[in-house]
Amino acid sequence: MYDHIRSNNYDFNNCSHLACSEVRAAKLSGYCSTSFNYLSVYSNQEKNMERNKSCVRNKASELMATYYDHCQNKATSYVNSVIEKCYYDDTPVKDLAREKNFMKFI
Repeated sequence: MYDHIRSNNYDFNNCSHLACSEVRAAKLSGYCSTSFNYLSVYSNQEKNMERNKSCVRNKASELMATYYDHCQNKATSYVNSVIEKCYYDDTPVKDLAREKNFMKFI
């Protein structure tokens, strides 16, 4: 829902907008972080990031195909078209971490 609030032109019928939201949700939810953290002990950081991104891509594609009927047929292509931009968008999490008083909310 954050994506809808921060954007003046978010369109729930636009599959690219929905794909970006699902990519961000899959990454920020921590769904892929368990395997990512485990693998970091055994291989280099670059490989771990690619594995994490692949997991996020798969989860976002799965969610797109499951919940958005009008995007179902091309869910993977929508996710692939936005993955590079949306995977690295950590807002509002990165903004909260910068706040001096962030720790008092935890």
